[in-house]
Amino acid sequence: MISFFRKLLWKDLKIKRSDIKIVFSFTILSGVILIALGYFLEALSISILLSVFTFFLFAGFYHVHGLVEESIQHNQQKNQTLFSIYGTIEPNIPLPLMTGWAATPELIYTILKEISFNKPQQIFEIGSGSSTVISSLFLKKMNSGKIVSIDHDGKYYDYNKKELEIYGVSDIAELYHAPLKEYKINGDKYRWYNLENVSIPKNIDLLVIDGPPFKLNRLARYPALSLLYKNLSDNAVIILDDANRKDESSIVEKWMKEYPELKAEFVGSEKGVAILRKG
Repeated sequence: MISFFRKLLWKDLKIKRSDIKIVFSFTILSGVILIALGYFLEALSISILLSVFTFFLFAGFYHVHGLVEESIQHNQQKNQTLFSIYGTIEPNIPLPLMTGWAATPELIYTILKEISFNKPQQIFEIGSGSSTVISSLFLKKMNSGKIVSIDHDGKYYDYNKKELEIYGVSDIAELYHAPLKEYKINGDKYRWYNLENVSIPKNIDLLVIDGPPFKLNRLARYPALSLLYKNLSDNAVIILDDANRKDESSIVEKWMKEYPELKAEFVGSEKGVAILRKG
């Protein structure tokens, strides 16, 4: 019974430990009052049921309260990162949208921060989009570095190709259409990008992994290091998006075991960003 309530409160409802005391205090207080009333009104069984209902009512309230509080924090973080991105790029025209399926402001902020501090010369990006354009604009501003980006979807490839031309960064970013094909790695099958016609940099300083879609198969983004690790420079940095997802968390754990020289850190955000450093 105790393990049931622990799972319900901490894992399922995600109520803070500090708030659990409040939930139980209100539940006990209201339960005592309801049971006392039930005893005097000769409706003890009904009052007990109402007491149990009160517990779930208070627990649900604090769960919703936590979700609202978390949403407010995420929105504040997004606003701050957006201001930082625009302040860093200083664009003359509106930047691509960073919503929906596009790269989140937190991911792009992390990429720009790595470019700013470590000045990578060769960036390889798995999954093209707004991050390709914005990163290219920053590299152009710094007059240093190139990007090679791949996308498996022909429609998005064509769209992103035009975006690079519109923003005048086609000379900074080299975009490839890389349809998915089947790979067999350590006995498991994966659908991942066909790299046969992709000009992969020999010394990748920054590897950004934001694809393929996780719905393709379990641990869909795992093949990235198995296929590209040999191309990483000595001090390479790897950025993995959606690190809060169960699959991506498992991927990071597997990579850390296979490549013990890597050091991992996580950027707290709505979807989560993992940063792995080789050097």
